[in-house]
Amino acid sequence: MAVYTQLTRSQIDKLLESYDLGELVGFSEISAGIENTNYFLDTYPKSGGEEADKGAVRYVLTLFESMEKNTLPFFNELTTHLAREGFKVPAPVLTKQGEAIFELEQKPGMIVQCLSGKAVGKPKVTQCEAMAEYLASMHLALRDFPRSRPLARDSDWMLAQKALLQQSAMPEEDFDLLEQSIFRYSNEYGSATQDCPQGIVHGDLFRDNVLFRRDEVSGVIDFYHACQATLLFDLAVMANDWAWNASKGDYDEGLLRAITQAYQSHRPWTDREREVWPRCLELGALRFWISRLVSYYLPGYQQHSVEGDTAKNPDEMKAILLRAQAL
Repeated sequence: MAVYTQLTRSQIDKLLESYDLGELVGFSEISAGIENTNYFLDTYPKSGGEEADKGAVRYVLTLFESMEKNTLPFFNELTTHLAREGFKVPAPVLTKQGEAIFELEQKPGMIVQCLSGKAVGKPKVTQCEAMAEYLASMHLALRDFPRSRPLARDSDWMLAQKALLQQSAMPEEDFDLLEQSIFRYSNEYGSATQDCPQGIVHGDLFRDNVLFRRDEVSGVIDFYHACQATLLFDLAVMANDWAWNASKGDYDEGLLRAITQAYQSHRPWTDREREVWPRCLELGALRFWISRLVSYYLPGYQQHSVEGDTAKNPDEMKAILLRAQAL
C-alpha cells in the first residue's frame, strides 16, 4: 500500500454519502506497499444500537492507480466467495445502491473493512504452518469458484519487460542473468510447472499481506495479483519471503520444511509437484525480481508517490533467484 493520490476530508465525506457507514471521524494515509493509494477511514455509526456501542469502525479505502475498472469485479467476487467460505479476507463494502466500485479523481476505488491483527517481520514455525494450511484450504475452497483470470506475468510479459530493461541503467551483469533466467523458464522448466495442478492463486503472499493475532491467521489482504496459475507457485512466493534468511543468503530449512509439510497436510502434492517444487521457487523469484527491476529502473507512476517507499531493492530477490536455481 502507498499514497499516490492525495484526498481531502471533503472528498471523503462526499464519497461516504453513498455508503451507510456512519460519520467519518478520522482518516490517515497508509504508506506501506507499492502499487495503489490507500487510506484508513474511521467512522462512527450514526444510529444507536450494538454497532454504535462498539465505537468507531475502521475501513480501508483503495484507489487503483493502474488497474482498469473492468478488471475489478473478478477480485470483488473472489474475496466475497472466500468470505462466504469463512476466510478472513477484505470483501468489498457495497454502496447504498449495491455497488462495490466507486470513481474518484478519475480512478476506480473500493472500500473494505479493515481486518484485525498485524503482519509479522520474522515469522515463527507455528505462523508459517498456520499460513501454509490456510493457503492449502483456500486453494481447495476455490475449486468451485466460477470465474477465472488469465496469468498476466507469463513468458510474453517477461520478454516485454526484458526489452524495456535493456534500454535502462540496469547493470549488464544483471541483464545477462535476466536473459539466462527467462531462457531457463521458457525452454527448460516452464511447461513442467504447467503440468502441475492449476487453480486460482493469491499471487502475492508476502509477509505484509498476511495478518496475525498471536499464531492465528486473522486476515489475508491484497488479492490484486490473483489469477489462474500453478498452485505451487503461490506456495513458492510465500516460501521465498517467509523462509528466506537474508543475513545468511539462504533458506531457513526449518521454516521451509514447516511450510511445505503444513500445506501438504491439507492438499498433498502429486509426484510431479514434488519434482517441480525447486523450479516453482525459481519461478516465484524470477517474476518478482523482474517486477522489482521494472519499478527500480523504469519510469512510471510509482516514482510519484507522495507517501511511502515504493521501489523495493531488487537485489534480495536476485539472491533468492540464484539460490533457487542451485536447488
